[in-house]
Amino acid sequence: MNKKILIISSDFTGHGHKSIAESLQEKIGENDEIQIHVVDGFSLGGSTLLNIGKSYGPITRYSAQLWNAIWHVSAINSYAIDKGVENLIKDDFLALLDEVNPDVILSIHPNFNGSVINIIRKERIQIPFGTLIADLVNIYPLWCDPRADFILSPTKEAMLKCLKYGVCKEKIHVVGFPVRERFIGHLRKPFEMKSELNFLMMSGGEGVGDMNAIAEKLLNHFNCTVTIIAGRNETLKEELESSLKPRFDKRVTY
Repeated sequence: MNKKILIISSDFTGHGHKSIAESLQEKIGENDEIQIHVVDGFSLGGSTLLNIGKSYGPITRYSAQLWNAIWHVSAINSYAIDKGVENLIKDDFLALLDEVNPDVILSIHPNFNGSVINIIRKERIQIPFGTLIADLVNIYPLWCDPRADFILSPTKEAMLKCLKYGVCKEKIHVVGFPVRERFIGHLRKPFEMKSELNFLMMSGGEGVGDMNAIAEKLLNHFNCTVTIIAGRNETLKEELESSLKPRFDKRVTY
């Protein structure tokens, strides 16, 4: 009998969660006996929660101070966040369980860990629930609900944070970070250490900060070249060219 995995992800809070979901679908999809169903957790909470998810990009891009305040307030009030999300998603989530009938629930977004656990415990639903952490080192406290049946950690550092937040060691499994095949195929070739390093820089969908400063640090401290992917951001490309090209010439490209 085929096994079913329900993955709770997010479509609008950056692209990282979608990338992880795609990576899992790609790898687990090689097993014909496992079916994967991916849902945007924010869509389970109607327009209210969906709009909150869609506000992530504008807030992180244009109001860093507001995002910093939201992050810290929600981090120390996880019970309130979990309860609020639980109330918003409960009906649609239970309907989804009836439709999918999963054998395992896996959350890859922190906002749906405590809230989903609240629901399945109150409803006495006997489905194992786990979390796959999408941050590498300084992880958000909502990733670490001690009631989860298992937590998949990408790094030892994230695992140590889980322990600090009260998760028992036996539940944590350091498994690395899910990556799609097209990004890792070259790693199967023999690695040759080169005297000159070649850095490829790119930003996430919501930005990564001062690309100019990062490139400058690399170029000043390493014997290297830097290639920067600006995508459709013509303004960024022009700013980088005017700032870096006169000083580093062919060592930097865009």
